[in-house]
Amino acid sequence: MKRLAEISLESRVALASAICGHNDIPAEESEENIRTNLVNVCDGSFSSQSPDGQICMKGGKGGSGLMITTDGWIVTAYHNIKLLKNRLDEIAMQISHLAFTEQNIRAFLCEITKRCGGVVDQNKKLYPINPFMYFASPQMDIALIKAMTDREPAPVRFKVSYSDLKLGDEIMLFGLKNQRLYSQYGKVTLTDFSPYSKNEFTEEGSVINDTFLTDAYGTSGFSGGAFTTLKGEFAGLSLYKQKQFDYKGEIGCIGGAKAKNIAQLVNDKMKELAETK
Repeated sequence: MKRLAEISLESRVALASAICGHNDIPAEESEENIRTNLVNVCDGSFSSQSPDGQICMKGGKGGSGLMITTDGWIVTAYHNIKLLKNRLDEIAMQISHLAFTEQNIRAFLCEITKRCGGVVDQNKKLYPINPFMYFASPQMDIALIKAMTDREPAPVRFKVSYSDLKLGDEIMLFGLKNQRLYSQYGKVTLTDFSPYSKNEFTEEGSVINDTFLTDAYGTSGFSGGAFTTLKGEFAGLSLYKQKQFDYKGEIGCIGGAKAKNIAQLVNDKMKELAETK
């Protein structure tokens, strides 16, 4: 049986297929597949489900993420899970010498997840994060993690735009907050932007490289959400706010990581893993 720190060939193929894109499907189907596969990525503890079925956080921070394979590969903002990384490292060290498999460790990690953070889908199901499968580019504020689902690996089918967005291009921004989906329409206002980050979860005084800015706005929790073009193409991940509003909880104009850079992170990490086999 496969050990927890190993990735099956089927899982790697599904991940590669997802990030390459499926440009043969209709725009509406692509956008729907992106929307329905947004998840909450949470760095905090969870209480039991509330009366309306929601899983409630007791503390910590988090945001959105996009699950791109059925077996749990997720792209998200690095700052969403930077603090969680330390806890995952501790868990990995504790169990690295044990012969756990993905099957018999899920229950163990689910209990840990309730205390230190995990992934919640739109059906309010909580998944633990594989502590050995965490890859990040802090300079671009993006990360690749793997939730432990009970499904066989297959790619989520959606279109991907590898071309840089142009000024005035129309976009949609989708984010998930407390397992509720929100969307905003906007236009691209800057195409090659490296903002100075004061986010408490990124390195102090850091610059996020090679992003774009839009006039779309969102609420807290949109970080790691998905940008799409009006053709239903995945165009990037929400990373930061550029302006602050003080009404209805909106947090300002939102910028993001480009899809090509997210794909580069995925491809680089899969290549590294293949070379260590």
